[in-house]
Amino acid sequence: MLNISKDRVQPSPYPSQWLLSDVFAHATCYGIYTAISTVTFFVIIIKTSFFQDRFGVNKIEYHPLDSPHPGWNDSILNSIIYLQTSIITQGLVFITRARTFFFLDRPSFTLMFAFGLAQLIATFIAVYAKLEFANVGGCGWTWAAIVWIWNIIWFFPFDLIKVFRFATYILILFFEIDLVCFSCLLRTEEKISY
Repeated sequence: MLNISKDRVQPSPYPSQWLLSDVFAHATCYGIYTAISTVTFFVIIIKTSFFQDRFGVNKIEYHPLDSPHPGWNDSILNSIIYLQTSIITQGLVFITRARTFFFLDRPSFTLMFAFGLAQLIATFIAVYAKLEFANVGGCGWTWAAIVWIWNIIWFFPFDLIKVFRFATYILILFFEIDLVCFSCLLRTEEKISY
């Protein structure tokens, strides 16, 4: 994703400084959200028949413990989860690049092209790959479409989380500045009253 250096994003209107705690807070929110998205998708696949009923895809079956790939270690499920995490995590670059909603500040063509090409390759891998050593099997185009729709649905609230985080950060910063100024004013008044 070196193309992000050629992006059209506007620089911050305020002086910037490295706030590691803020970076950790944003990364924690984004990480928890992507994990919830993936785990929810996994649980819906294995515990319900939602996708089978709506889209006619095959049910992912639990494998006995004495099989070569026991439990939920299914080659098609691995391919589905690979594609889901690939899309949602690389789509994160569109969330983190701007302080406002992602569609208000259009990314550069090179960034969109790099994302599109990388995810096209990831989709082809998920649809057609047969990698025995990694227990990955082709999931088919229907599952790939389901994954893309799932990620698009989860992408928009992701952007709302980002805007909410920045709004709360600005409010906290504003109130901290006011509290600091107020405490300085009180200390000045105390010195004058002596």
